[in-house]
Order: sequence, then structure tokens, then C-alpha cells
Amino acid sequence: MLSHNLAQCQETLKNCMASYPVGVSAKQEQVVMAPDVDQALLLWVKRMEEKWETINGPMLMVKRQHFKEEFGIPENHRLSGIGWIPGFFRAWGLKEYSLHGEVASVDLEQVAKEDSCIQKIASTYKKENILNLNETGLWPL
Repeated sequence: MLSHNLAQCQETLKNCMASYPVGVSAKQEQVVMAPDVDQALLLWVKRMEEKWETINGPMLMVKRQHFKEEFGIPENHRLSGIGWIPGFFRAWGLKEYSLHGEVASVDLEQVAKEDSCIQKIASTYKKENILNLNETGLWPL
């Protein structure tokens, strides 16, 4: 009985599928509003990862807005909100990392200030008198 009904509707189903091919697809069609902006944002994220800088959702949103303005994207073509971030990470194979423990509690501005103080102090010494502790070790005699 069911196959008989489907046979009668076959032509109608074919017409529907032909007029709306995405509707029968298992995946949703991906629409990229501004590929130049996505490429620029991807390069920025990669550069930040190379420098071991921490980035988050609000930073991505601000940077994306900056790139949209730089590329002259009209307001009606700009995506708003944070819903695009997971898709952006998925599309480019990026991963999100959460910081835990001491790393998450570090005040990066204070670290930058202290680093500049250390550099000022170290600049008063001769190069041969500065010891890089990252390249040393204790060797028993």
C-alpha cells in the first residue's frame, strides 16, 4: 500500500528535490559572508598561537569587527553575536584551550611590567655576566 502511494507521488517528489536540492542534503549549506575577513582572522589567530598569547571569544569578536571595517564589509553583511565562533574554529581545524591552575591566575600586565624591570637591571651587566637559567643545570661532581 505504501509503495503504491509513493509511486503515485514520485513525480511530485522529484520536482520538490530538483527545486530545493539543499533540502534533501544531510548537511547544511555553509555560507561565508566575508572570506577575506575569515582569512585575516585565521592568520591573526595563528600568529597569536605562535607567540603563545591567550585569545578568547570577546577578543575574536573585536578583531573580526576590526577586519570587517578594514575590508569595507557593509553593515547588512556583518554577522553579530558569538554564534559564528564554534563554526570558525571547526572550519579551520582550530582548537580551544582552557587554562587551569597557576597559568589561569597570572596577571599578564604585571608580568610585562616585571619583565621590563628585569631587562633594565640586566642591561647594566656585561653579556658574559648574564646567566640564562633556562639553559643551565646542576651537574654533580
